[in-house]
Amino acid sequence: MESIEVKSKKLTWYYNVSYAVGVGGINRSDDVMLVQYLLKKVFENAKYGPAKPTSNMNVDGFYGPITASYIRAYQRRDQTVNPSASVVMDGRIDKAVSSDGLSGDISDRVYCIAALNLSLQQDHPSIFADPSTATDMPGALKMRMIPIALAHEISFD
Repeated sequence: MESIEVKSKKLTWYYNVSYAVGVGGINRSDDVMLVQYLLKKVFENAKYGPAKPTSNMNVDGFYGPITASYIRAYQRRDQTVNPSASVVMDGRIDKAVSSDGLSGDISDRVYCIAALNLSLQQDHPSIFADPSTATDMPGALKMRMIPIALAHEISFD
């Protein structure tokens, strides 16, 4: 897991995966755990909640059929929620690497990882800024996210 600087009014940085998560991805444990947590939080939002899969997804760092179903459900629902700036429906969460950090150079579509982070920042700003405040986040994920947040000089009041 790492972070990326962004040229945007909505986000100046965000938590990024180091390798793709999902279909054909490397599915490294810390990246999978980040994606699982972001997906769980986004499905708490009323806009995405109706599309939440019925199976319960654990934030455990293991990519399997349940995590895959959450990725697909999020990507499908995003087409409705954000029709003019939706993510690609490909069953994976790629590392953001473009010059602006928000949309892919080839697809020109919003990175799924950027959209998930934006949702976390808007719906749960205290968790985005200070992961230690999250009561539902596994300790291993907190240990990865806190140094990233600190590196971006976020105030922990």
